[in-house]
Amino acid sequence: MKCSPRRRAVLTLAISGLAFTLAGILAGCGDGDQRAADKRISKSVNEAIESRRNPTTQNVNAAVTELTKAAGEAGASLVGKIEAKSNLAQAEMEAGDRIVRDIDRLDPQINQASWEISQTAGQLQRLSDSATASESSNPQAVLKAIGDNRAQMVAAGEAASKKVAELQSQIDQIKGQVTTMTQQKDAAAQQADAL
Repeated sequence: MKCSPRRRAVLTLAISGLAFTLAGILAGCGDGDQRAADKRISKSVNEAIESRRNPTTQNVNAAVTELTKAAGEAGASLVGKIEAKSNLAQAEMEAGDRIVRDIDRLDPQINQASWEISQTAGQLQRLSDSATASESSNPQAVLKAIGDNRAQMVAAGEAASKKVAELQSQIDQIKGQVTTMTQQKDAAAQQADAL
């Protein structure tokens, strides 16, 4: 069957357009570096979204880690990086909200612990004041001073007793001498009378 030249031109144009379209599709469907990076980012984002559906602390932290890695993906398109960073920001916001809720839940316990610490500090201060007052009114220092003075007085008394014994001995010697001299005087007086 013979084609008209016009029909042949239309057919040639259609085939060449189809070839160009097919070439564009084949070039666009290939996994270039940028497209592969974008696919990895999309996979990470989807995994993070799945992980965050069960919002435990561990899942949120895993999602943040995964999205941080995805946001740093080298060679990704700007659209892929924006998608990763926006999901990372949302996951970090969820993690921050979880921390705030945990702190709010712990706030009464923190206030209770602070109050107990201040009460304990007050008790310790009162005990310290009592110990200081007790020590200042403690007679141990006075008793020690009295004991020291007593020991000194006992030592002085013993020294005085020794001195008294020595003086008594000297007095006894002098009395003996006086007695001897008195006897000599009496004997001399009797001899003088006799003469």
